[in-house]
Amino acid sequence: MGAAVSTYGAAETYQPDGSNRFTLREYLRPIEGMANFVNASYLPPFSLSDVGNVTDEQLEQSKSDYVWHIDNAQGKILDAAYARRKEYSN
Repeated sequence: MGAAVSTYGAAETYQPDGSNRFTLREYLRPIEGMANFVNASYLPPFSLSDVGNVTDEQLEQSKSDYVWHIDNAQGKILDAAYARRKEYSN
């Protein structure tokens, strides 16, 4: 199980000292908790930030990055320490 999210705010706004006060990882903790509850593996989250300013080229790159993320994160699902460290994938 994992989460792919897009945010209108820039990545730096999702930090303890940013305007959103919390990291995306912190916002997604309930999903991680649900994965734990149902004994599912939890993939590190994937995010695309500042979508109001994303160019077509950046969107295309994000699509490729997401496919790479899914292909490569699967090998990391058993590494809980990796999942905790991974804040953003793109």
